[in-house]
Formats: sequence, structure tokens, C-alpha cells
Amino acid sequence: MTSRMFAGSPSAWTSIGENGRTPLGELAEVLVVSVDTASRRLNRLLESGQLVLRCDLARSLSGSPVAVTLFGSVAAEHLESTAEELAKLPEIRQCLALAGPINRLMGRLLDPDGRAVGFVPMNLWA
Repeated sequence: MTSRMFAGSPSAWTSIGENGRTPLGELAEVLVVSVDTASRRLNRLLESGQLVLRCDLARSLSGSPVAVTLFGSVAAEHLESTAEELAKLPEIRQCLALAGPINRLMGRLLDPDGRAVGFVPMNLWA
């Protein structure tokens, strides 16, 4: 089903990463489908968790100007309880569980003031 949703133009879905406010009309034009079809496809991706939209603010404005990334391994039976405990910490802004050989992220390049100056796309079809 995912391959059908992405069919037509991978760049259309990558454009969502570049601009999460892309109007459905523009997305529909790139996909060469109706606005209703583009909306349904987008909603299916969002509801299934295959596409997740995220918004961050500049660390300098967050009150926590230093970032630390911690990678670890947890046995499958402890994954949920570990995530729940980590999520209780007010300093934690993101807690991810990644499984499988293909884990991909995309994001923005920021200037020293935390303003977006570029985009890092993800090739979903590589």
C-alpha cells in the first residue's frame, strides 16, 4: 500500500519535508491527482505513522541551549517501559525507538540563531 501512496512523484512527498505547510493543491498538482486524493493519501501516511511531522524551535530560545544525543540498546520487552520513564524527564524533547535496517530522518539546516537556511531531504526509494 505504501508504494501506491508514493507512486507518481517521490519529490512530492519530499517536498512535505522541505515545507510542512505545502498546500494540498500544490501537492495534488505534483502527484497529478485530485486534491481529495492527495488529502486521503497524506492522511493515511500520517495516521499509519509512516509519515510524522515535527516542529522544533531553536535551542537558544528553548531555555536549554545545549543538546546531547544518547544512543542505546534496550531489550524488546523493556522498550515501552524505558520510553515511558525517559519521557517523564522534562529535559527530554524527543525519544525515538528505531528498529530495522532502514531508519531515515530528514530535517533542516539552521544558522547560529536557529533560523532555517536549508533542508536535508531523504530519499525514501534508495
